[in-house]
Amino acid sequence: MLAGITMQVLRLGLRRLGIPDETRRLTRESLNGMRAAAATNSHCSAQPIAAVDETAFPGDEALTSLLQRAWQEALWEPVRIAQ
Repeated sequence: MLAGITMQVLRLGLRRLGIPDETRRLTRESLNGMRAAAATNSHCSAQPIAAVDETAFPGDEALTSLLQRAWQEALWEPVRIAQ
């Protein structure tokens, strides 16, 4: 996990949507019972993950939909290039 700009943007977006977030250590055992997982980066705010090792996730579009909504909450500013 990289605590980079994408994570900061998503966390701010989640807060704007009233959705709490938390960071915690995941182990193989803690993956059991998870319905969904997603990878995030600046190119794709919500890439579903099908499995980690032998643990498959049945999938849940609610997670990727929520992350995409959080990404859209970002208040983007245009970059002005001095000439």
